[in-house]
Amino acid sequence: MKAENGLGGIVKLAGKRRKPYMIRYTKGYIINGVTGKKEQVFKVIGYASTIKEAKKIREDFNKRGRCDLGFTFSDIYEKWSQEHFKMVSPSYINATKAAYKCCEELYDVVFSAIQENQLQKVLDNSGKNYPTVRKIQLTFSQLYKFAMKNEICRSDLSLKLNTQKFKDRKWDKVVDKVISTDDINILWAMKKNNYVQMILIMIYTRVTVDEFISLKKENVYLDKRYIETVGTKSQKSKGIRIVPISHKIELYIKIRMDKNSEYLFTTDKGRNYKYRDFIDSYFDMVMKDMGWNYTPMYCRNTFRRLLAKEKVSPFLIKKLMGTRSQMSITEKVYIHPEIEVLIDAIDKL
Repeated sequence: MKAENGLGGIVKLAGKRRKPYMIRYTKGYIINGVTGKKEQVFKVIGYASTIKEAKKIREDFNKRGRCDLGFTFSDIYEKWSQEHFKMVSPSYINATKAAYKCCEELYDVVFSAIQENQLQKVLDNSGKNYPTVRKIQLTFSQLYKFAMKNEICRSDLSLKLNTQKFKDRKWDKVVDKVISTDDINILWAMKKNNYVQMILIMIYTRVTVDEFISLKKENVYLDKRYIETVGTKSQKSKGIRIVPISHKIELYIKIRMDKNSEYLFTTDKGRNYKYRDFIDSYFDMVMKDMGWNYTPMYCRNTFRRLLAKEKVSPFLIKKLMGTRSQMSITEKVYIHPEIEVLIDAIDKL
């Protein structure tokens, strides 16, 4: 049963089959090496039990570029990441996984049926700043390129998304997802717990998980109350970041400095943390015990919220957050506040 040119055809297959109707379209042509004649190359869209169902599949395919009705957003992410993650750095993988976590409402949606407004809604509701929103968009773009390459969809909807509006987000107006004041108070009430202490340190330093688990004692200057973070290999090009030590967590840093280990934060057996182990076995374990759904990103957002609440200047907030992309050329190049200024700001928390 042939439709108009380019729309695809429906073929009834021989024999007894549960889905005897095959829907296909012409992908291209080749020259038969024996006969020298041009022959069609077909791409199968899917199979159906009835002719009515087959026509509906063909109609959906031509409306939305739908090649496989079973592939969800999560399916595409898993297939793409299995292939792509072999070629990139751990920090890239971690950032991409963080972006993927922001897309939970899309997980079970058929990929080729996703609408532009659904993608935009993920960005709008993420509560993230511009760099993170851009990472989410770039993840969308990678998934669409993979899907188009495998003929699962025909167009890249990520190109139509609006991320520019996030550039204007005010740093003194914190709209990101944060740990509530009540929950912070609960953490302080449990401050004798070793794992809770690590979460409090993350909140009051803004360090990423990569920086946290990579921090060596040689980069901790407890007497001068600051830390130098260098992060992972991909982050070293950004230079060393100065992190003042809040008086609220100074004791917990000292306790760890007194232990016999190269790294500041280690497992119960004195080993260096691995990223996934730290998240699964330590951070998430505390969250599960408390009945919370916070991720490490909430610690960074909370740090910024606390600074804004204490009326710390927008420039110092950017400096303490280490967000160079949000700084002007003057702030990046010419203004370098003394460490004492940063410590004074952090002690307001």
